[in-house]
Amino acid sequence: MALVFRLAMASQTIVHQPDEIWQYLEPAWGRLTGHWIVAWEFHEGIRGWLVPMLLTPSLALGHAIAPDTMLHLWLTRGLLGLLSLGVVASFFAMGERISRQHAIVAGWVGAIWVEIFYFAARPSGDGIALTLTVPALWLAMRLRERPSMRLAGMLGLLLGLAFIVRFQYAPALALIGLLAVSGDPRRTLLPLAGGSLVAIALGALADMAAGAPPLLWLWRNFAINLGENRSASFGTQPPWWFVTQIGATWHIAMLVLLPSLLTGARRFPFVAVIALVVIASHSLIPHKEYRFVILAIALGVFLAAIGSVDLWKALAGRWRVAERINATIALCVLWFLLSAVVGATKPFSAYWGNGRAANTMLAKAGRTPGICGLALFQEPDLPMANYTYLNRSVPVMLLEGRRSAASAQAMAPAFNVIIAPRLSAPELPASYRQVECLQPHKAPEKQKFCLFMRPGTCTVPPGDFDYNTVLRRLGH
Repeated sequence: MALVFRLAMASQTIVHQPDEIWQYLEPAWGRLTGHWIVAWEFHEGIRGWLVPMLLTPSLALGHAIAPDTMLHLWLTRGLLGLLSLGVVASFFAMGERISRQHAIVAGWVGAIWVEIFYFAARPSGDGIALTLTVPALWLAMRLRERPSMRLAGMLGLLLGLAFIVRFQYAPALALIGLLAVSGDPRRTLLPLAGGSLVAIALGALADMAAGAPPLLWLWRNFAINLGENRSASFGTQPPWWFVTQIGATWHIAMLVLLPSLLTGARRFPFVAVIALVVIASHSLIPHKEYRFVILAIALGVFLAAIGSVDLWKALAGRWRVAERINATIALCVLWFLLSAVVGATKPFSAYWGNGRAANTMLAKAGRTPGICGLALFQEPDLPMANYTYLNRSVPVMLLEGRRSAASAQAMAPAFNVIIAPRLSAPELPASYRQVECLQPHKAPEKQKFCLFMRPGTCTVPPGDFDYNTVLRRLGH
């Protein structure tokens, strides 16, 4: 079931946040093909190259097997989903420290809880850090009781990789490391530090392979996002936002989740501390997004799974009907229903369509026979274009602003395919005909992604209308 949900997610044209493309997939695609849309983060040098480097082989394999399809994306997301099964296994193993019933329920919840499997197949730092950190937490628990130099080295590697992938988790990662070495520091501290250094060295080597100064992005990220407050330009929220957002997302499920979570925290107080540290440390940063604390959310769900078993047992002692019901099956059904409720209602339900229309249209444009150049005309959001979904090494142009219609007329020989809103059709050169609009059931003003094309080839270069050139001019 865990694999089914994750592979289903891997097949979806969903982009939860633009970072998935422009900070991870697109630079990886650029390493592979030489063509990519460069986001401002890479111009400013505030992103590391380890994750793009790790994603490149699966993108390359998928592209080699079926170059005219989206296999490169399905394979990459599917691999991430497969790796995230370690979260399910870790939930089971941590639950087994209490009983087999706790293990089964916790593992089931790790497999089917919507917030966990949704982010499992996401090529983003948040989802990948979750995949690394939850197994590290289980390993730390085991190390504390049974110190091992080999396992300490493995734990150090996981913690170091999680730090490179999402350094904002540093306080939580440090606490996990302290838990691990508290059993026998003399035997575990050096191997753990060594494993962490290996991971950090891998991050530095990835930066160097991309031609970037090793690990300088860490300092620049602090300096620009916090020092210059650049991240705040994408929106700010009050310190209590994460708590209210989690409550809004779980809504009616909170009736079960909250008492179960509090009960489970008695079994695993350290897990509760880690979750609180993640939320507290991120609450200090003005710019907040739900995905930033997915680790805390997953750990909270684990605690609730553990607590639900204890609460059922307490209920069975007072309510005879509960004694005649198979507790494990009943709890698994209950958790499945709770996950379905959260996934099917707002605000989470809005996530299922994120980025679908824009990237579906890019993929359709890439499959247009004879495409030699693509223009994006008055696109609703910047950036939108990316070569990962376009899957064609052709020039891409951006026509925006008040002179976009005049620019389209002047530069028409540079492209033969346009993506534009439906209502913009009269402003396009007369030689272009509408091929398709996504979401045709909507009102014309809401049809933002339509495909237009003309016959013939491209005879001039994009010049100043090159997508990357325009992005830099606009500060993106």
